Amino acid sequence: ARALGQEQVRLSRFREAAEVARAVCARAEAGGAVDGEWFNNLGFLLREYGSQVEGGTVVEPGADAAARAAEIFRESWRAYERAVALAPDDARIVNDAALMQIYHVRDNLERAEALEQAAIRAGLVKLELLGPDADDADRFPVAQAIGDAYENLAYLWDHLHGDHERA
Repeated sequence: ARALGQEQVRLSRFREAAEVARAVCARAEAGGAVDGEWFNNLGFLLREYGSQVEGGTVVEPGADAAARAAEIFRESWRAYERAVALAPDDARIVNDAALMQIYHVRDNLERAEALEQAAIRAGLVKLELLGPDADDADRFPVAQAIGDAYENLAYLWDHLHGDHERA
């Protein structure tokens, strides 16, 4: 399934890749082998698919593009929330969930802000555990997630709350 999903992503066929990821997540849930990374991937694939629908590069006959994109974005948000429940200490996963709210769904911005704060805390704890001598390949993704969370908070405060001073 993973290879099929990767091929669909390579071809920018996010709807098809999301179908594969949905099936994997359902099988994992049924078998008790649930993984936050898979739900995070599902959230990403749905986000990209929703963006394609919203932008008109994927057309679904008979569907209002804006309404359909919003529906897909809400499904993406649910997948990201499941990922956070499974991996609350993964700064990247927590940040990914928050950005879905900030940039697409926007119906629970308080939750988005709390998630970004949690992503920063989780990332700082992880960096501390890694220590200053850890390999850059281990440190960089964590530091990047922290930076992304700060950037998303600034966007939230500035563009959505109009709090320019806080941003």
